[in-house]
Amino acid sequence: MIYKLELDEDNNSYFREAVIEAKDGVEKKIESHKRLEAAKKQFKSYLDIKRKESVSPLNDEDYFKFLNNLLNKISQSLVFTLYEVEDDAEVGVIFEVMNDRGKPLSELEKVKNYLIYLAGRISNDQDTEGLVKNINESWKIILENLSIAGMSKNSDEDRFLRLHYIINYYSDMKTIVKDGKKIGINSQLADIHKQLKEYFRTYERNEAYGKCYDEMQEYIYSLKSMSARLRDILKPDYYHAFPNIENEKTRQDLSVPFSQIGRLEVQSNILVLAVSIYETFIKQPDELLTLMKLCEILAFRIYYIWGYMASKLQTRIYKLSCDIYRGKKNYSQIKSEINTILEQEAPENEIELKLTSNDDFYEWKGIKYFLYEYELYKCQKKIVDGKPELTWEHLKNQIKKESIEHILPQTIIGSGGEVKYWTKRFNAVEHSKNVRRLGNLTLSTTHLGASNKGFDEKKEYYKKSQWFIERELLNNDEWTINEIDQREKELINFAINRWSL
Repeated sequence: MIYKLELDEDNNSYFREAVIEAKDGVEKKIESHKRLEAAKKQFKSYLDIKRKESVSPLNDEDYFKFLNNLLNKISQSLVFTLYEVEDDAEVGVIFEVMNDRGKPLSELEKVKNYLIYLAGRISNDQDTEGLVKNINESWKIILENLSIAGMSKNSDEDRFLRLHYIINYYSDMKTIVKDGKKIGINSQLADIHKQLKEYFRTYERNEAYGKCYDEMQEYIYSLKSMSARLRDILKPDYYHAFPNIENEKTRQDLSVPFSQIGRLEVQSNILVLAVSIYETFIKQPDELLTLMKLCEILAFRIYYIWGYMASKLQTRIYKLSCDIYRGKKNYSQIKSEINTILEQEAPENEIELKLTSNDDFYEWKGIKYFLYEYELYKCQKKIVDGKPELTWEHLKNQIKKESIEHILPQTIIGSGGEVKYWTKRFNAVEHSKNVRRLGNLTLSTTHLGASNKGFDEKKEYYKKSQWFIERELLNNDEWTINEIDQREKELINFAINRWSL
């Protein structure tokens, strides 16, 4: 078969097999594959409408004429300008000029283009063709890894590029003065493409082409490797995760903290730290497991229980991550520093206070994750296979109204007036103080039916719940302030054990 259109290396095989040859089951590995599939469906839909669903559907003869006319327009009327590019450096210039007027590029796409351009510029005595091939092949793998990790948007690619730059270069960064203006580190991190151009331009100016070539190869390899580490952290159930770890038990053990970090709305700080640790300790699985557990504890205590903003500890964690990657911190020093951060910023002896002082745990950003971890803990203790009936994927896609139950309901006045069960046990002040406490909240699949019914009636709904911690409420005869107090103590004891050192 002769193909008249050939796409770039990332997309050509998918285009041929899935779009042109219409083979079934061709895997969509990156976001552009999905766009190609969507384009094919759109063309098919257009033809179907012309044939069957227009105001005047076409008969076979008229439809054939329409198709023939369309083919003639495409094959005879479309005009292309052919411009043969002499070298890779010129490709880079044309790419930037043309895309300056089109769809905004991610920083990752700009970096790829710049590296291809630079390969052409340093071509003297270097294997330019081999370097360009390495760039193209590596970017295909990088994009596949990011797609598997659920990071296919331009903003995701920019975030990944920034993460990689921090891990490699943050310890060397400082405020600079340019044209009389101070440019802070955060401002520099906003344009990694520009930072890399300035970094490699020094070699080019000094005509240190051999050193530039080696640095480019190292940078490309590092970017590709780090994309695989990020993929494993955010998608540890991927069948090719942990390729460097052969022991199945070790792989399963590692998938636990990796899954936990992936379930959190991970602050960039923690993701940077986790990737640098994984990259550094990949051949030391026992140390890796301990440090990844510490990352999850740090993330949940600092940014969820204490509720700090993402900017909190950013400089300290970025520098620690860079030092880890550069081999400046050993295992004991990393453990010690994370422990010190926790003791200084989110001390263990204050966890109970933090989990009782909040006025509204329903609005707490950590409530879903907290209750799901409690569900896992209970299932492991009480159920034979130790697994919940529902997964995190089920829970994360639901809004709170669909997934979190106030056992003592938010209103104790129903459409038919006050609900006697509750008004006998709670006055207005007691209801207000207790309804949003941690001990009064549970994961739920039945609350839409239970609504604001009395606890005696709610129990009939709880029997049918798919969450163990909701079914476990059946062990209570009543639901009063005393039961809320008791359940809150259980949850706090769980939290202290779960997120302590």
